[in-house]
Amino acid sequence: MGSKKVYFQQSPDPSDAMLEAMKELWQLSPPRPDDMLSVPAFQRLCEVCRDSYPNIGEGNISGFVLSTALDALGLPCNFRADTKHLASPVEDAFNQLDAAIRATHAQRLHFAPMDMAADFPPISFGSARVGRFTPDKLNVMIDATRLNRMLPRADFDAHRFSEFSWLVVEENVELDSEPEKRHFPALFMDVPKDLGRIEPHKRRFPDAVEDALFFMLLAP
Repeated sequence: MGSKKVYFQQSPDPSDAMLEAMKELWQLSPPRPDDMLSVPAFQRLCEVCRDSYPNIGEGNISGFVLSTALDALGLPCNFRADTKHLASPVEDAFNQLDAAIRATHAQRLHFAPMDMAADFPPISFGSARVGRFTPDKLNVMIDATRLNRMLPRADFDAHRFSEFSWLVVEENVELDSEPEKRHFPALFMDVPKDLGRIEPHKRRFPDAVEDALFFMLLAP
């Protein structure tokens, strides 16, 4: 009896193409290109994301979302010599981008300053807690590095903010829409909805924060 050899050709891992495109972008020298969407490496990165991740969405708008994501992840060409410490290694940026695109849930943190409230003791209840935090802890909680990347003129004075208590509420959010819809919600608004309707009991804060405040008002 004869035998027949069967060869299977392994398809390339799309993450390899994604990392290679990001490596090219990480080699760009400052200043940042005026039209990032026309850079060949960025176009390849968009194609890899659209072909490899079903939830990345389609259309040119995804390019703007991806460009914003790269800015938040520390694309080196965005920074001058005095801010180059805000840049990140390409491998770290790749891992974070890959995890963010695949994510189905995200953790949202709500910060409510208690500087004009009563002197609450450190307490925890449900998904909320009240307490003071060191400057280093506050910088980690708000991701100060990413804040400086996106808002270079923003001044988060962690030392002053550490002088009083904060109400911090954690909320687990389901990511049930495509990234571009989360980034530009106004462009996907349900227009037929009555925008002038009256809501007599409309909440002022997110539901998770209102629930935590309601509990605190009822606590002894």
